[in-house]
Amino acid sequence: MSTALTSPAPASPRWLTCGIILAAVARHYGVTEKELKSTCRVNALALPRHAYFKLCRELLPPAGTSLSHIARQLRPDMDHTTVKHGIGRITDLMATDRRIAAPFEELRRQLQQQQGTEEQNQ
Repeated sequence: MSTALTSPAPASPRWLTCGIILAAVARHYGVTEKELKSTCRVNALALPRHAYFKLCRELLPPAGTSLSHIARQLRPDMDHTTVKHGIGRITDLMATDRRIAAPFEELRRQLQQQQGTEEQNQ
């Protein structure tokens, strides 16, 4: 009788979620999650909302990053074209304004570190 050595099944990585990203964006930009989910279009909310769109698109696994999925996680009545426009807008702004790019890059780095830490703990 032989005893076969088996390794445990690999743990599935704990990916970031839209909810985690939304909470981090709200804290980072000094707004509430409720405000981000609102229909208000003032710049003080539009910029963090666009950051949320871009971070979801860049950091979530491919299965959960459709523009429609990201939109529905914020508001059920939001259209995917709003997400597409927001990603394009913040990308353009980041290319020309370090005051927008630097805080966004810092938040992205923090979320990536959080994700990496969670994966290492698995």
